[in-house]
Order: sequence, then structure tokens, then C-alpha cells
Amino acid sequence: MGLRESLSSRHEIFGPETLKRPEKLVRAIETAREKLLGVEPRQPDDHSLEETYRVLVEAQKTDRFDELHGRHLRRAPWVIFETQERGEKPLVAWRGFLDRYLKQLDARAASSPILALAHGFLRCYPRGQRCFQQLQSTLPRLLAHAGTVRGRRFREQAQEFRLLERDGPAAFARRLMTAGESMESLMDQAGLTGHLALRGFIEHAYVELLQFLRDGLNERRLLETELARVLEFSATGRVLRFPSLRVQLVESLLLPYMDGAADHLLKPRIRDFVLNHYKDPRLHRGHWQAVSEAAQGVMFRWLVENTLEDFFRLLTYSAERRDPDADRQWPYRRAFWSAYLHGGYILDAWVVLAEQVAKDARRHLSQLAGNYGRLERGTGVRSSHAVLVIRIGDLVITEWSHMGKYRVWKDTNGGAPKFYRTSYRRSELINKPDFEKPHASSETGAWQATLSDYIASQTGIVLTAKQYMPAP
Repeated sequence: MGLRESLSSRHEIFGPETLKRPEKLVRAIETAREKLLGVEPRQPDDHSLEETYRVLVEAQKTDRFDELHGRHLRRAPWVIFETQERGEKPLVAWRGFLDRYLKQLDARAASSPILALAHGFLRCYPRGQRCFQQLQSTLPRLLAHAGTVRGRRFREQAQEFRLLERDGPAAFARRLMTAGESMESLMDQAGLTGHLALRGFIEHAYVELLQFLRDGLNERRLLETELARVLEFSATGRVLRFPSLRVQLVESLLLPYMDGAADHLLKPRIRDFVLNHYKDPRLHRGHWQAVSEAAQGVMFRWLVENTLEDFFRLLTYSAERRDPDADRQWPYRRAFWSAYLHGGYILDAWVVLAEQVAKDARRHLSQLAGNYGRLERGTGVRSSHAVLVIRIGDLVITEWSHMGKYRVWKDTNGGAPKFYRTSYRRSELINKPDFEKPHASSETGAWQATLSDYIASQTGIVLTAKQYMPAP
């Protein structure tokens, strides 16, 4: 009896009639057994695969499959599903190849080549190819010949998790979403480890999982715990599990909010995940290549909201701790700009931070704090200064964190401040505006009415005092 067979029938070695089994030994045997059962076919080296490919091509041309050595049948699944030579179709697409190959597996009834094919099928999962349905219907019958421990275990996994069924990926995605145990544990139970954890069947299951995610977000029924499961499964550290599906992932997360507000519990989780894995689209355009404009628009809107929230947090902190001359009229300024934000009129927003306030930002603000621009030292610049730069229509407007003026530039003014730069001089944020006024008589709405009227005259965007004044 071999080691694997011994471990699989351990009750015959350590039965109650021989000895009382020490618990630690039992656990060790169980662990070893599970590891052996889970061993997947080892990928042959390149030389061996090249040899097998040439042998299979020759067998196809001469119709001498019955003379193939067993090692070539075992290696075949590593070379038959994908193109091996430029201009050639995969071997499974060659006329008659799959019939002859499956006939040999059926005739020889050897476990190892059959399990290798089952593993290769799940690893490549050639859905969309003509061979797919034939393999899906034939493999269960072939696996009946696999009488080894590994063969029996694979049949159990295939049956329990519907690995060879037509709806297999969708069924497994439902299990991933709803199971009580972790997704990694579920994959281990299904035997989707090693190569099978990275491609093929599991990728198709992940596509189905993303559809469940998108539907749940669209219908506003996705639970926070469900979102957390999907996000944790989607990445290991800062690396996405399935890089080829990066666009589908981010669009599934963002597009459901294209025309609506996000849940206050889900939105921060989604935003932070996207920032971690796709970076800030205002600064890292390359990371957003091929992502739809609609999805990017959702992220831009969320970042604008975050930018304004960060600026007013800094304003409060500065007024209370850092700068006795800081603008203590912030509730009026916050209400004013929030009205334009909630109306969807602020298209871009950026914060520029002086030295001390940049340190405060890293301690107290969102994870965006490290992305903001820096205000260089110079005349008229205090270490506690922060500047908000926003775009409304074709106007660029700056607000300073202290008792300064608001300034407005038209897009046609070449001196208008630029967005999303890493460093600014004070002059670049104050010079040659088209319109500027002090924040006079906030309580009566004086400066608010003046600025709102100017914005309306230039853009057609009209807000009333009821909208931009703080609630009484």
C-alpha cells in the first residue's frame, strides 16, 4: 500500500483495536492527507512540453494516437488549449484531434492523464471555443475511471461545487458571496488552488461575482459585509487578484452611482479601495486607461467632495489652533460652496497647502491629504495657509483659509491657476484675476450675493440666498 492510500484509509493503521490515537498525531495525519489530496499536477518544464507538442502534432498527422506514451497524455493538457506556434490554432481546435485524444483517455482509463485533463480544463476554461461543450460533457464520464484517492476527491469537489456544470462559474460566485466561511477557505475546499486560483474557471466565476456586486449596488441592497468580502477577495495587499479584469472591477464599483448618491457606509470603502489600487485619476491618468468616462466621472465627483471637506476641516483646525487671524466666518463660506457642490456645479477642486498645514493634513484628513499641492514659502505666505481652487463652468476661483479675498479668473485668462500641480507660488494663486472682492458682511450675505451674481452672469448658474446661506 502506498503512502497516499495509507493516509486515505488511516483508520486501518490507527484503529481503536490497536491503540488509542494521540490527538496531535491524528491532526498531523489529517493535515498530511489533505495536502496530498490537494496536490495538483506539476507543470512540466519547457523542454518536455515542446517534446510533447511535437509528438502530439505528429500523432495527429499520422493518426497514431494509440502509440502515444503515457507521459505525453499526462502533459497534453499543458499544451493543447493555447496556441503554441505563430499562425497555428490550438491543438483542441484541429479537426479530429479532441476525439482521438479523448478516445485514448477512455481506452486506457488511467487516473493521472484524466485528472491532468480535468485540471487543464479548469485552468484554461476555454468557454467560447468549440471544444468546451464536448469536454464539459465528457469529463464526468472519464473521471469515473479515476479510482485513486485524488480522483475520488476531485469527483467530490466537482459535484459539490458544480465545477463541470454549465452554470458552474455563476453557482460558485453565489457560494463565494453568501458562504459563512472566507472566500479563500471556500476555494481551498473546491480544490481551486495553485494555478486554479489565478485563472480559468475562477476568473469566470469572478466575472459573475462582479455582476452580483454591480446588481447589488444598482439596487441599493448590497450589505457592507458583502462589499467587504468582494473587496478583500479582489486584491492581495496592493495587487489585484485578476489584473486583466481591472476595468470591469472598477466600473462595477463606480457605475452604479453614475446618477445617484452612494450609501454613506459603502462609499468610503469603495473610494478608498479604488484610490489604493487605481490611484487618484487627477494625478495618475495612466492607471485609468480604458476605464469609461462615466466611471471616472463618479470618482471625480467623489474626489471633489473630499477636497472641499478636507479644506473646511483644515480651516476649522487652523482657526482653533494655528492661526488667530484665520477666517472665523467659515460656516458661511462652507455653506456657500457646499450649495454649488450639491448642485453638481463644481467640476474640479484642488487644495494647496503651506508647510505646517500640510503636516496637519497628513494627521487629520482623508488619505488624499498626501496628494495635494504645496504652497511654496515666500512673502505673504504663512505656514498655516491653505488655498482652495475650484472650477465652476468656465470660471476658476480661489479661496484662502485666512481673511483674504476670493478671486475669479475666466478660462480665457492665461493667468488662471492650474489644477493638480504639485507646487505653487503665491503669485500663481492671486495675480491678475478678472474679479475679486473681500468676504464682507458674511452674516448678511453681502459677499455671497455679489459672488453668486457674478457666477450667474458668467455661467448661467443661479442659486438663491436660501440655498447658499447657513440654516438659521
